[in-house]
Amino acid sequence: MADLLALLLPLALIAATVGLVLRPVPRRVDPAAPRAMALAVGLAGFAALALDALRTAEPPGHGAAEGHTPGDRAGVDGYASSRACRSCHPGSHASWASTFHATMTQRVTPPTVLARWEGTLRHAGHRYVLRRRDGRFFIDMPRPGTRGQLPANRIEREVVMSTGSHHQQLYWFVAPWADPPASTRGAELFVAQCARCHGATGRGVRASFPADHGPPIRGAEATPSEVAATLAAGADEEGHPPTPFGTLNSADRKALLAHVERLETTNRLMQFPFAWLTRDQRWVHESYTFLDPPRDQVDPQAGIANPEPEEYEQGWSDACDGCHSVNPEYVAADVGPGRARVVDLGIACESCHGPGERHIARHRAPWRRARARAERRRGAHADDIIVPSSLSTSRSAAVCGACHGDLEDRADAPAAPRFRPGDRLERWSWVVQRDLSQFPDDVQTALLDDPERIEGGYWDDGTVRMVGRDYNGLAVTPCHTRGAMDCTTCHSMHASVSAADQLRPGAVQGDAVCTQCHAAPPPGPAHRQHPPAEAGGPSCYDCHMPRTTWGLLTAIRAHRIDAPRAASLAGNRPSACTLCHLELTREETFAALDDPFGRGSPSAAATPTPTPVPDAARGRSALLDLALRGDAVQRAVVAVSLGRDETRRSSGLPPGVAARVLAELLVDPYTAVRYAAIHALADLPGYADVGALDYLGPETARQRVRREVIARAATEVRALPDDPRVFVVGGAFDDAGIAAVRAHRDDRDVSVNE
Repeated sequence: MADLLALLLPLALIAATVGLVLRPVPRRVDPAAPRAMALAVGLAGFAALALDALRTAEPPGHGAAEGHTPGDRAGVDGYASSRACRSCHPGSHASWASTFHATMTQRVTPPTVLARWEGTLRHAGHRYVLRRRDGRFFIDMPRPGTRGQLPANRIEREVVMSTGSHHQQLYWFVAPWADPPASTRGAELFVAQCARCHGATGRGVRASFPADHGPPIRGAEATPSEVAATLAAGADEEGHPPTPFGTLNSADRKALLAHVERLETTNRLMQFPFAWLTRDQRWVHESYTFLDPPRDQVDPQAGIANPEPEEYEQGWSDACDGCHSVNPEYVAADVGPGRARVVDLGIACESCHGPGERHIARHRAPWRRARARAERRRGAHADDIIVPSSLSTSRSAAVCGACHGDLEDRADAPAAPRFRPGDRLERWSWVVQRDLSQFPDDVQTALLDDPERIEGGYWDDGTVRMVGRDYNGLAVTPCHTRGAMDCTTCHSMHASVSAADQLRPGAVQGDAVCTQCHAAPPPGPAHRQHPPAEAGGPSCYDCHMPRTTWGLLTAIRAHRIDAPRAASLAGNRPSACTLCHLELTREETFAALDDPFGRGSPSAAATPTPTPVPDAARGRSALLDLALRGDAVQRAVVAVSLGRDETRRSSGLPPGVAARVLAELLVDPYTAVRYAAIHALADLPGYADVGALDYLGPETARQRVRREVIARAATEVRALPDDPRVFVVGGAFDDAGIAAVRAHRDDRDVSVNE
C-alpha cells in the first residue's frame, strides 16, 4: 500500500498542476503569472514527493519480506542515516556509495544479488535448490534440525539480505519459525512441564534454585531431536531430571518441541551456508572458504547416505550486525525471533563520522552553514561531526579499529552509549595481542577459552595473521605508537584509487607515504641492495609489510610494520626476504639479514641459532622449502607469493620453477591451500588454464593436472645450469629431492580464525 501511495500521490499532484495550468484565466490578469506559479509549485511538490518515494520505497517485489529485514532506526540516538547526508554532500555520498563498505550489507533485489540463482547445491548429504520468482529469491533446503530427506522436513525460505560483495557474497534467509504464531498448546505444556526450572520464557529461574538448576535455554539452539532425546532419556550427563515427555501423545510432543525450538532459536535471519565466490563465479559451502583442518571439513566428494541434521546457522543479530550495519538494535521477544533495527545496512556515513542529527540541524539552513563556518574559523566551537583524519592518531585509528580489530570487551566498559567515532576505543575493549601477560587474569581466561583465537590468529612473533584484524598490527607499530601514522595515512574512503583496497593515490605500491617521515632514499647499504620501486624494485611495503595475513582465501599485507631480521627466521612467520627471493636458501637469507650493513660476521652471541632442518631440506630455497615442508598456513601464504610477478623477477628464474612446486600443492589435504595454489599457477605465464581446475573436485582430476603441470614445467628448465637450491640438476627437476622434502611436511592441525 505504501508503494502504491508513493506512486499515486505524485500522479495526483501532476494532474492537479495540469488542471491549474490549463484552467481559463480571468481578463486583466497576466495569464503567465498564475500558470507559472502553479507549474513551479506543482513541479516542486512532485520533485519532493518523487525524491521521498525514491528514498523510502521498498525495491519492487520486496513487500513480502519487509517484516523480516532489519527495521529502520534512523532518528534514534542522534543518528540520521546516510540518506540525510546526500543532499548536502553529494560528492562524498557518491564516492562512499562506490565502495565495498557501502555494499557490505544490502537488501536482496535482482541488482544486488551477484550469484547465479539457479540449480541445485549439495553438501554433506544435503540438497539445496535455488529458485527465483517475481524478482525474489528462495531456497528449498532441509529444515534446520532435520536431515531434510522427507518432504515434511524441507522448507522453502526467502533470502532477503546479503553481506559482502568484494571477495564473496553471503545470503540471509528467513528463519522458519519467524512466520507462524506460537502454539498455544505448546506454551501450555512448556509452562506445565518445563517452566519451573527454565522459566516461562526460557531464560532460567536462578533466583529460586541452587546455581546448578534452572539453566536458561534461550538461544541454546539444540535441535528438536536433541531435545527429544534428552527428555526421553530421563537423565543425561548434566543430570536432567526425568520428565513425563514420553507419556505425551504425538501431537503434544510435536507442539512442545516446536515451542522449545522457538524459545531456543531467537534470530529472525539465518545465514545460508553457501558463499558465492566473486573471483571464481561459483558457489561453495562456506566451510571451504576457511583455512581449517581437513578433519573439520566434509570431503566434498563423499557420498553420505545418512547425513547429520542441518545446523542452525549463524544468526544476523548474534555477531554480525555490530560491524556490518550502523547503530544496530536487537529487541528479543519472549517467544520466537526478536526484531532487529539499524540506522543503515552496511558501513555508512555515521559509522565513521558519528551521529549526524545535530550536524544536520545546525547546517540545514544556508545562513546557519555560513555562521557555522565563520565560528569554526574563529575557533568558537567544535564541529558536531567527526572527521577521522582530523582526530588524534590513536582516536583516528580507533574509528577503523572498532571493526577491523580483534577486541575483547572490558568488564568495566560503559553500559551506554556504545563506542562512537572520536572516542577512546580502550574504554570499551582490550586490544588483543599474542602476549597474554599484559592482560588481567579475567581477560586471559576469556582468551584462553578459545585457543584457536590466539594460535590460529597470530604468528609466533606476535604478528596478526588473520584478515580483518589490521588494527591489532597497527597498535604495536612504532610508526603509530611513536609517530603520526593512522589508517587515514594510507587509506581514504572518499579519495581512493580503487574500491579494492581504498588506498590514497600516493600510497599505491610506492614509497611516497613512507618518505613523508623517512628520508628518501633511506641511507645505508641495507636499502641499496635493491633498485627503487620506481625502477622495478621492491617498495617499502614489500619489505616492511609482507603478505603474511591470511583470509578470504588469499594473503594480504601485514599491518604491523617491522623490518626483516635474522631472528625472525627462527619463528613460523615467513620472512619478507623469503617471500620475495625464490632462489635464496635459508642460510643465505640468514646471513644477509644478520649483516645487512656489510660490517662482516657478527659475534656468535649476537647471532640467533637457526631452527634445525632435516638433511633433505638443507641447501634448498627457503621459499620452496616452506611450500613443501611448512604448516598449512605457511603453505597457503607461500603459494600466493609464488604466483606473484615480483617473486619470479627477483630470481630471474622461469615460471616453471615455481610451477613445479605449486603442482604438489594441488593435492594438498587443505582445501584453502589447494585454492591458493590453483590461482597462483593461473597467474604464472603459460599456466592460465590451470585456473579452471576445481579445488573441491575429485582428487583424480587434481592428480592429472599435477602431472600435466610437472611435465610443462620440466620443459622450462632444460637449459638451466645446475641449481640444487631450486631442485634443478642436469637440466631436469630433482623429483626425488622434492619428494624427500615433502615427506617432512608439517601436518599438525592448524586453522586461521577469520
